[in-house]
Amino acid sequence: MQKDEGLASRGPRRDLDALPIAILNRGSTTTVLVASILRNSRIPSRLVMDIHELIEAADDVRPECVLLCTEQLAPPDLTLLHQLTNGPLPTACIVVAASSEVSLAIAALRTGAFDVLLGPSIANDLLLAIPAAVLAGRSARAASKAREMVLTLLTTLTSREREVLDSVVMGLANKAIASRLDLREKTVEVHRAHALKKMRTKSLPDLVRQMILIERHPPALTRHSTSAVSPPARNDDRVP
Repeated sequence: MQKDEGLASRGPRRDLDALPIAILNRGSTTTVLVASILRNSRIPSRLVMDIHELIEAADDVRPECVLLCTEQLAPPDLTLLHQLTNGPLPTACIVVAASSEVSLAIAALRTGAFDVLLGPSIANDLLLAIPAAVLAGRSARAASKAREMVLTLLTTLTSREREVLDSVVMGLANKAIASRLDLREKTVEVHRAHALKKMRTKSLPDLVRQMILIERHPPALTRHSTSAVSPPARNDDRVP
């Protein structure tokens, strides 16, 4: 792995907390352009050649954002993008390409790209996208950790406590839960208290928030709504 020592000597940008941006080189001239933009902006970066090197690099310092640099966006890039955003190293990923078919650019966003930047005049967009991607990645990782914690706490409940908890989240009162589960109301109160204690929460709103968290899919690391992207007029339409 190579690290840009020039960036380290000039000092990192504070909003990135000195953690590197990984530049994943897919044999593209955009790699040189991106490295130059980051160097001039004093953003620390690391150049990696494939996803395996990227995963190994994370054992040292986890990249806050991955810039996937490719010449012409192609289906293999989408496969790699899926691995980056959903595999063993989920992180925000910005695709930088010299050009692309519109359909593939849309597919990249659907696959999980935080942003897709095309063409040579990308400096301003890239410098705006990187901090936003870093924050989105941190938020998504925090939400994922919280979700995993809730799932772990749920495993500590007995089957009856889980039934009572699910009924509570449905908005049922203790009397209604007792009738639904054929229990005494006092027994429901006991199970409810035990469930709340095991879930480490003291209020119904907090419990509801926990259950909503696990019902949702893991947060997407993209800031664009693909429904807002106009479909290509022809399959061979290209974005310069």
